[in-house]
Amino acid sequence: MVNKIITLGFLAAVMASMVFMAGGLKTTLAQPNPAIPGSDQGSSSNATSGTTPNMKMNMSTSGTTNKTTVIRDSTTVLLEAKTIPAKGFIHLYDSTPYMMNAGHIALHIPCDVNSKPVVDVLIGSAPAFKVVQPDIIKELSQPGKMCLYHVDINSDPAKKVYQTDIAIQNPSTQAITFPPSSGVVIGVNEVQPGVPGG
Repeated sequence: MVNKIITLGFLAAVMASMVFMAGGLKTTLAQPNPAIPGSDQGSSSNATSGTTPNMKMNMSTSGTTNKTTVIRDSTTVLLEAKTIPAKGFIHLYDSTPYMMNAGHIALHIPCDVNSKPVVDVLIGSAPAFKVVQPDIIKELSQPGKMCLYHVDINSDPAKKVYQTDIAIQNPSTQAITFPPSSGVVIGVNEVQPGVPGG
């Protein structure tokens, strides 16, 4: 019963997001954002071709020429009954040719008794993925069963760190089949062009 409630909660969140995206995103993004210093509030002169009509481009106030797009893109991937074969992976998100400057991943997945996730979280620019260690949210985790984790996403062009792809990988020699309520939510708040080869 609890698993059905959690699954229905995930589905309700997805449906609410879809309704919001279909009906309210354009109006919301057209509003001034006081949290973005130096943003051009209403001029279309800083829009970039190739972006969706609902994206707003904002120039950095530091004098650099890189344009940053402030967006709110959210993806929910329900994993219940999905299987990752031994050493296999599931590619969850790709922002190419833009790098993700700011974002977040939340994972509700099986974990061992030491609260270690049964899958590796991979971030990078495919195929150059790196394994990242997610932070556990103890209050919403049950070691040995299911744990909730989060990971922040940030690119750093000065250090040649370009985050464009997110995946989960099965590091074991046995297939993993996800139990009820397993899922991943990815939220991307800001992207920027300039990925080499992108």
